[in-house]
Amino acid sequence: MLNRGFICAFLVVLAWGTRPAAGAGFELDEQDVELMATAFAGRAAASANAATIWWNPAGMARLKDWNYNAGVNWVFVDGAYSDQGSTSAVGTPMLGETNDNGGTDGLIPNLYVTRSLGERWVVGIGVNAPFALSTQYSTNSTVRYFATLSEILVINIEPAASFRINEQWSVGAGLMLQHASGTLGNQIDFGSIGASLSIPGLIPQAFDGSVKVDGNSVSVGFTVGVLFELNEKNRFGLSYRSQVKHKIEGDADFSVPDAASGVVDATGAFVDTDASLDMTLPDKFILSGFHQVHVKWAVVWDVSYTNWSTVEEIRIKFENPNQPDSVLDMQWDGSWRVSTGAIYSINDKWILRFGVAWDQSPIPDETRGPRLPGSDRFWVAVGGTYIIKPWLRLQVAYFHIFVDKTSIDQSEPAAGNLIGTVNGGVDAFSVGFTGTF
Repeated sequence: MLNRGFICAFLVVLAWGTRPAAGAGFELDEQDVELMATAFAGRAAASANAATIWWNPAGMARLKDWNYNAGVNWVFVDGAYSDQGSTSAVGTPMLGETNDNGGTDGLIPNLYVTRSLGERWVVGIGVNAPFALSTQYSTNSTVRYFATLSEILVINIEPAASFRINEQWSVGAGLMLQHASGTLGNQIDFGSIGASLSIPGLIPQAFDGSVKVDGNSVSVGFTVGVLFELNEKNRFGLSYRSQVKHKIEGDADFSVPDAASGVVDATGAFVDTDASLDMTLPDKFILSGFHQVHVKWAVVWDVSYTNWSTVEEIRIKFENPNQPDSVLDMQWDGSWRVSTGAIYSINDKWILRFGVAWDQSPIPDETRGPRLPGSDRFWVAVGGTYIIKPWLRLQVAYFHIFVDKTSIDQSEPAAGNLIGTVNGGVDAFSVGFTGTF
């Protein structure tokens, strides 16, 4: 059994280590090392280990006795921003570093355990981070008035159960118990604000302050799934994860230069206050297939749809009535992901996996900004399994994501007009263990 100290240590690593986003939007697909090697093709049908709790709880019906899956993913994100002629709130050229890299690296762990109860029932619990975002820019960058720090982290604890109806059909369901936290920060051009209020001595871009808003939320969602085993060599899985509505509540901390105190006096704004942010995480459908085409070969495929239309805007509400809401128009669209892969059993000790995927971005060109400058992605993945003992398997995987070069053209009255491009990619290395006990 896993002891309490191990679980507590795992949660600390999860909370402090998880940072980047490597899927569409700010969803993290890195929830299973074994499936990462096939670019997550077949994830709702593979049902090969305890991580099926997350992909399709019905798949637990194929697992016997105690099963576990523990993995760690190291993700390296490159997000090089290049300014292309941004202007300040008063129309002058934006001053500052014209090249910056907002991408951040991170550590993404996950843990799952299942237990069979007789011939038909299996129960389990999983802990992972299904959503995370982290971008960070210099406070001297031309991006600074639009974003300096953006962090979102969702920790998910999922108890689940499956029931085998007969030899072909199994069903499953689980609860998603989530803790969400977020931090958003940027510089404020008090020089331009002061000039617009005719406050003497304030020069645009010469008197910067800052704001940082952070908070957290707890909420609940659910997941359901079905697994159909046509025969011993072919099975299909369909799963659904619900929307989860979070109300992130916290506070806003403003830093105002002494020379700009007149702006505070004139407006009553830019003072520390409570703040809140509503965020609805998207629901998701996954349809997958697993096909054993030869004694040594299997092929897998996957189609999924994520309803990112739940992200219409980022609206920060301040308790101070003199501080207007901070609103960032998003208008995201639903996005598709398709993947395919293959599994080759080299011998009784080694299994090779590889896969490719196309991941559609939900972000429209007209609302793309520096906090998350996402675009369509193409995945290439490879990995394998070494069977150390019947109850202990070592899993390793690597993927690279090719990210399309994207353009940013974003305007905000108090910040100016941000014009630039972002180019980069994502690499991930993963190690995990699966087995029985």
